[in-house]
Amino acid sequence: MADSVHVVNVTAATFQKEVVERSRKTPVLIDFWAPWCGPCKQLTPVLERLVAEGAGAWVLAKVNTDKETELAQAFQIQGIPAVMAVKDGRIVDGFQGALPERDVRKFLDNLVGKQMDPLAIAREMAAEGELEQALGLLREILVEMPEHHEARVLLGTMLCNAGRTSEAQAVYDKLPEDARAKEPAKALAAQLALTRQASELDSAAAAILKNPNDVAARIQHARSLIGAKREEEGLGALLELVKSQPSFDGGAAKKAMLEAFGALGADHPLTVKYRYQLQMVLLV
Repeated sequence: MADSVHVVNVTAATFQKEVVERSRKTPVLIDFWAPWCGPCKQLTPVLERLVAEGAGAWVLAKVNTDKETELAQAFQIQGIPAVMAVKDGRIVDGFQGALPERDVRKFLDNLVGKQMDPLAIAREMAAEGELEQALGLLREILVEMPEHHEARVLLGTMLCNAGRTSEAQAVYDKLPEDARAKEPAKALAAQLALTRQASELDSAAAAILKNPNDVAARIQHARSLIGAKREEEGLGALLELVKSQPSFDGGAAKKAMLEAFGALGADHPLTVKYRYQLQMVLLV
């Protein structure tokens, strides 16, 4: 793996910046290796895969001992592969040899602690108002793992929630068909559809003004309210239509409510509130 967001090739000239200074913010693992070393070819791919999974929890610094003899001597490397963990500018741990992946994971757990799911970290960032940092983390994950569809859906959802609909649509469009068929992506698709409905808010309101009995326009107006982030107004209007016009267009008001629940998510407070109210209406 070439230099990437969390993997760097280190020389004596860059060691201070890439290892010592970085380690004051993020733990750094130095991987001492050489092209001719068989065990290195087993260990290095494991380290590269785990650093990608970590999504910023630590950094992998690779040192080619054939070229960087000064660094190898400074760390008194007797055999390779050898790994040194650096935190706050100091060596805190290390191991030698091509350990099995399970043992490398244990080593990393001791170094950085049991890592929170990077998607959970992104959600926490967004909840704390650090949206750009959350988006940046998700984009980093996708650089390392382009097939991480859950990260792509979360990225699209955050963009859509922020009103950046065209960006969200572009992210969604990169999902393959099999990923689009799964629930998180279906919720994003519903959210994007509702957001597009927001542009029809004025025309639907005008149609209602012209004919207050135009049920189709009232349903469209309610959907547009939801798409415009006026979810409670829209859901309340749809609920009233379920009560008064339950059979219109094959139960269109009910279908619109279910679509909104899918876009908001099952745990959203408004989904919980209005799903219960809808069930009560349908039971009467």
